[in-house]
Amino acid sequence: DIRGNVISGFSVKAMGDISIGGTVEMCTIECGGNLAVRQGIVGQDKALVMCRGNLTAKFIDKATVYCDGDVNVDESLIYSKVSSSGSVRVLGKKGFIMGGITRATKAVTANRIGTPTQSPTIIEVGGSPSLRNELENLENEINEAEQKTEAYSKSLDTAEKKKAQAGELTEEQKERVLLMSRERFALLSKLRAFREKKEDLEEKLTRLKSRGLKVNVRDAALPGTKISIKTANILIQDEIKFTTFYEKDGEIEIMPYDSAGESA
Repeated sequence: DIRGNVISGFSVKAMGDISIGGTVEMCTIECGGNLAVRQGIVGQDKALVMCRGNLTAKFIDKATVYCDGDVNVDESLIYSKVSSSGSVRVLGKKGFIMGGITRATKAVTANRIGTPTQSPTIIEVGGSPSLRNELENLENEINEAEQKTEAYSKSLDTAEKKKAQAGELTEEQKERVLLMSRERFALLSKLRAFREKKEDLEEKLTRLKSRGLKVNVRDAALPGTKISIKTANILIQDEIKFTTFYEKDGEIEIMPYDSAGESA
């Protein structure tokens, strides 16, 4: 047990349970069992928490959390990246998820989801967190490759126009065009492979059983919140109160709030 705070720059590693009486700052925590943080995590985008059991905390603020069990937060989950192989519950007096990405294999339950300023708040349910992380990284690689391919295409078009005007390119320009053409071809090959892999990952998500995969919002889901269950997505346009979101036939459906998510 740690009675006080785990201050910035320190690391804590244990095979079993860890109990921290104060706050966790910008540091690394590796826990082989259950982790309890009485006063919460203040990460400033530099805290990393890895937990093999369940995690409980008063709040999580700008931290990255990977948890094999359930994540139970009392007050708030703010602009963090939280991945749980179980469920995420934020159900204290405040109980809100604001900004960031919250991923859970089973369900996410909170009083309130989203921000008053409509800053992106992403909630993803279904599939292992590692699969979701892999899909996110792949989408980033696809976007980057598409941007580079477009840039090369524009440069090659410009070179073609110069050739049409001047009648001939210099040797240096020809060499540059050849290099850009090769780079563009290599990027197109990468893009094909990336897209095929993305389709494969999405197919894995589609095949998951939908039963029990839910996002439960006891108070309100605010505009700007994106909810994904398996491969189905919805972007909240208007405030929705006392609602449970679930997936059916590839679409997000809603029903009155299901309190079973508070203990599932």
